[in-house]
Amino acid sequence: MKKRTSFPRFFTAAALILSILAGALLVSCAGNKKEPVVPPVRTAGKLLIDYSTSIEERMADAVAYVRIGDWLGDTDDVYAMYEFETVELIRGELPEGSVLLQDGSSTGTIPNFPLFTAVNELLLFLKKCGDYTKEHLNLPNDSYFIGGSSYTVSDIVTLESGQKFLLPRESMFANGVLPGVAKSIAADITLRESCLDELRQADEIWNDIPRRSNYVCYLDKIIAAIKALG
Repeated sequence: MKKRTSFPRFFTAAALILSILAGALLVSCAGNKKEPVVPPVRTAGKLLIDYSTSIEERMADAVAYVRIGDWLGDTDDVYAMYEFETVELIRGELPEGSVLLQDGSSTGTIPNFPLFTAVNELLLFLKKCGDYTKEHLNLPNDSYFIGGSSYTVSDIVTLESGQKFLLPRESMFANGVLPGVAKSIAADITLRESCLDELRQADEIWNDIPRRSNYVCYLDKIIAAIKALG
């Protein structure tokens, strides 16, 4: 007489098979993970531009905490284009699927202002491109410049504690323009060094490029100060 398989053994075998199949699926998904598109170079040549650093221009359309996505190419050797994710919209409006333009390209960049790369996290002051510019450069409808160019860009890092900090790239911007700086600076030298170390680990290019500002600010306090401007 044929011996029946017990239910506990049946379920154990079934669970093992499902576990193996799930593992194979995870490996397959990991192998198919899309690699980000990054610029062919981060620095090149020397690009000289004129731009306004007035607070009105910088805050004309939107202020946002963003995460850089794929590099989409250059436009007429003056701008690099990127997809980006809006992590937090602080002021204004940013339609989903908007495109970001950075001053600089793979043929020429502003000194000490490397091209962005995937997963850079930044605080940006954005200005929507006008119709003439969009037509001239063949840009998507929702395309945005960085108001004030390199002077207004700040990096964002997250420490192991989960706390987020802002690292302005220009001391002039940190000192006199960004609202709330005086009340949000992280004065602890050890904390500042930890933030700078985290930035260099996240983006190794900062091991080779000197930063013009070593200010480190509490991101939540900066965001609150910007929102308080109304």
